[in-house]
Amino acid sequence: MVQRATRGPRFTGGDHLTPKDGLSYYVHQAMMENELNGGYGAYKMSNAVNGSSGPSFGPIQYDIGGNQNGRVVLEKIMLQAKDQNGKNFVSDEEIKQIQKHLYKPFKAMSQEEKNMYAVLKPKMDKALSSEVGIRIINEDYLKILDKKVNDVSKVISQIGNSENKKFLQSSMQAQVFIADIGNQYGLTVNNKLKQFLNQTEKDNGVTLPGNKTVKVHGQLDMEDLKNFRMSTVYGIKHPADAKRRDENIERITAPTRQQEHSKSSEGNERPADKLQALIQGFKNDKDGTFTAKVLADNADVVANFRDELRETLKQNQTQEVAQNTPQVQEERSSGGRSFG
Repeated sequence: MVQRATRGPRFTGGDHLTPKDGLSYYVHQAMMENELNGGYGAYKMSNAVNGSSGPSFGPIQYDIGGNQNGRVVLEKIMLQAKDQNGKNFVSDEEIKQIQKHLYKPFKAMSQEEKNMYAVLKPKMDKALSSEVGIRIINEDYLKILDKKVNDVSKVISQIGNSENKKFLQSSMQAQVFIADIGNQYGLTVNNKLKQFLNQTEKDNGVTLPGNKTVKVHGQLDMEDLKNFRMSTVYGIKHPADAKRRDENIERITAPTRQQEHSKSSEGNERPADKLQALIQGFKNDKDGTFTAKVLADNADVVANFRDELRETLKQNQTQEVAQNTPQVQEERSSGGRSFG
């Protein structure tokens, strides 16, 4: 298994997913970039530093400072994972210490508790990156991923504004955004997002924690959704990271926008947008799937291009022969040496 020195083994729980799996695939890709470091860091404890989280682990970065399911998964691993001598990496007494002192945000820990975390972290990391730890984390991830996809569908199904609903149903980028907000924020912000997705420019907007009000401008689109994230407390305090998350989502879902364009009428397409989507799609095409689909969807264009290329080559060859013929005749009439 591939490892990075400081982040442990690469996460493998979503390796089976392909673009054919739809939203599951694109949410997975977003998690690998937004929560992990290109897929690394799932099988060890980490500190997000920004925000108010506690020790975290897993592909969606379970925050054991407040996430009950994350605590259950961690304890299951610590109870089962053993070293080569059959001894638990984390003892029963140490598990009790973790439960009592580390199930809280870092900012709420005393210096003594932070020191305890520093001592216990290497043991927890060994348990998480063990064969048992990897298996449990991977199995749990598939259930969580399914839930995230279903949650997005539920959010969109409850949108009353028909135009907004149509936009959300047709935009993979918007759907992944909803899933990402669901993963990063708690119930309060997510309920505000549901409210925001139902609004138009005629509404007064929604007021987020921190007292910032965000409104829809024109028809609801991705710029409105990005503005929503940037208006959260985290977005205001850490704008670079908030922007990073949205840029990752935009890049990852770029191939789907080419698919959306191909379904729409030619007259409604902006050539510049189509070209940009193609460029981003080719850049993000790691397995050749996007390239193959573009070629298949545009088979007639490819065939015409090949025909035109052959015709151009044929014309160039004819012109070259015609240009060279007078020169040959001139050389022959000027008394050059004859070998015949």
